Amino acid sequence: MSDFNSIIAISQNCQTPVFALTKEQIQQEDKHYGKVLESTLKSQNTFKDTFSNLADTIINLTSNNV
Repeated sequence: MSDFNSIIAISQNCQTPVFALTKEQIQQEDKHYGKVLESTLKSQNTFKDTFSNLADTIINLTSNNV
């Protein structure tokens, strides 16, 4: 799994799931603008995709055992 420390810290400070953070929350918490903001938003999307894929895998594995 990629290194998501920065986005997770923002998530914890805002008490909001990583995938639900708004652009404004990210900017306010970490003063991200320009290319740094773009990179953070890309990291957020990667986190969302990774988490979703993992959740789908768990659901599929547990559904087949029932």
